[in-house]
Amino acid sequence: MPPFRFPIGFAAWGMTGIVLITAALFWQVRGFDFVNLDDHEYVVENPHVCDGLTINGIAWAFSESHSANWHPLTWLSLQLDSTLFGTSPGGYHVTNLVLHLANLLLLFGALRAMTGAAAQSACVAALFAIHPLHVESVAWISERKDVLSTFFWMLTLLSYAHYAARPTWSRYALVVVPFALGLTAKAMLVTLPCVLLLLDFWPLRRWPSQGERRMAKRERHEGEKGKRRRREEETSLNTDHSSLTRLIIEKLPLLTLSAVSSVLTLAAQSKGETIATVTGLPLALRLMNAADAYFAYLGKAIWPLDLAVYYPYKGHHAAFSLIAAALLAATSIWAWRRRDRQPYLAVGWFWYLGTLLPVIGVVQVGSQAMADRYTYVPLIGVFIAMVWGLADLVAKGIVSRASVAALAAVALTGFGLCTWVQVGYWRDSVTLWAHTIAVTGNSDLACCCLGIALRERGQIEAALPYLDEAAKLAPGMAVARENLGTVLFVLGKNDRSREEYEALVQLKPNHAGARRTLAALSRREGDLEQAAGHLRDALAIDPNDWRAHWGLGEVLVEQGLSEKGQWHLDQAARLNPQFSAHARAPAPDASEAAPR
Repeated sequence: MPPFRFPIGFAAWGMTGIVLITAALFWQVRGFDFVNLDDHEYVVENPHVCDGLTINGIAWAFSESHSANWHPLTWLSLQLDSTLFGTSPGGYHVTNLVLHLANLLLLFGALRAMTGAAAQSACVAALFAIHPLHVESVAWISERKDVLSTFFWMLTLLSYAHYAARPTWSRYALVVVPFALGLTAKAMLVTLPCVLLLLDFWPLRRWPSQGERRMAKRERHEGEKGKRRRREEETSLNTDHSSLTRLIIEKLPLLTLSAVSSVLTLAAQSKGETIATVTGLPLALRLMNAADAYFAYLGKAIWPLDLAVYYPYKGHHAAFSLIAAALLAATSIWAWRRRDRQPYLAVGWFWYLGTLLPVIGVVQVGSQAMADRYTYVPLIGVFIAMVWGLADLVAKGIVSRASVAALAAVALTGFGLCTWVQVGYWRDSVTLWAHTIAVTGNSDLACCCLGIALRERGQIEAALPYLDEAAKLAPGMAVARENLGTVLFVLGKNDRSREEYEALVQLKPNHAGARRTLAALSRREGDLEQAAGHLRDALAIDPNDWRAHWGLGEVLVEQGLSEKGQWHLDQAARLNPQFSAHARAPAPDASEAAPR
């Protein structure tokens, strides 16, 4: 029985429905806020973005690595949003959604161009569009790099389908350009040349055929006689398949760009001190986590509940990890051995394994054990293997079309409902981190971020236990200690606040804000001499700290040193014209120094 194919008009209506459903599921993001995980660093408190699309901003985007990444195109897109929407988060969210919808359409177009199977291509695109694991990439403004780089990934796939149909230099250029642009949005595209080589095998069928491989093997054994026979057989077969070597050489320009991007990314992440060291996170633990994560992602793909923005490292059992690694190897061997009869299994499985490799944690960036956003592209391989596998079963009469259609309807409906709920957790920082703690339990990052979010809402007493727990879980986390000290200061718990800020000074000796707060505590307790000492220490760290000049001026005036005090007040007014040198406002306290 031949595989079922949608009529072109039906496919167009079907894709229109998928786009509308996807937009409806994610449309609630337009009213969401920024969250306190990277969004302030990427947008709210980043002057290069807040100033909009300017010459200086463009130069900065290409010349500097920021947030432990070099992705200039991502910065340019955020700068453009800033020009259009200012600091209103809704516009940024809608841009992410528009890019996601574009990715959906490009994925469908690329698969349909390569396979000619509209039904299967639409089903894969639908799974990609509405799967709950992909919510993080769309609903998180800072993951603009994910949806933007994937846009160029899909554009490269579509261009490659066009090129493979009739290879020319001009068509090859249309493959290289979007690929290079995608790398400047996020380095996740470094594996794309290998994916293109997989697609050469299936569905493009540009690899040497099985018959050609047998002829080549016989030629090696039979010498000149075998070569003559091979030439005769090639003539009779009239084959136009490229050799594997030629296909690899064809990818060399793309592989070179991938190598350059990898070097730039590793340099940026090393500079940003986000790569875990062997001492901080042993290689054996990372390897065990990688093996476990490959199967954990598959489990969440099938049963996408209890999703969270942050999954902390937890205990790994060596035996389970070895079993996971053995299953990965066995599945890979099984898929490879079935490559001639069911090539989509090998392509889908190795797409999944390969595209996850850069973010699976062997080279650990950050402190998370895994992340939903890492599945945005890799799960496409799983969807391809699954959808084409079911279509194959239908074609062979093993299962009926009606049962497969019913299964697809149930799965897509279930995924859609889960996605709607999951999107809602990104409404604001408090909702996001409260849900994360409910799913994963207390972790240093989740408790710290929830505590900061509550503090910023003015819920000081509610923030205290979370910040206290974060500081206990990670005594070396400076931002947790700083915000804990701030909350304790506001609540009037002077002794504990001093302990936290003294610990912060030990962790970060050049933290001027910590010394200002210690000065405020000393001043609150009436020790003006000690307060002046802390403020002088702050000015030694940063002579242009207007708050330290302001505080020291106030202290000196209270000590009767009016002339010296007035000089510092004048300096504060010079450094910050909005400050009046004659204002008698209270000295800056910890809440002004604490970060988001």
